Amino acid sequence: MSYESDFVSWTRDQAALLRTLDPPPPGLDVENLAEEIESLGRGEICSLSQRL
Repeated sequence: MSYESDFVSWTRDQAALLRTLDPPPPGLDVENLAEEIESLGRGEICSLSQRL
């Protein structure tokens, strides 16, 4: 999924990809990064819902 065409799906895909890193690079806080990325997508959904 493309960042420009579907931001919410992109955030979900990127978070899922981060979680597949095994082992993750040293110092990379995979779970918190994935949560933050997913949170951006959820924020977009909330913002759109409020506008409707």
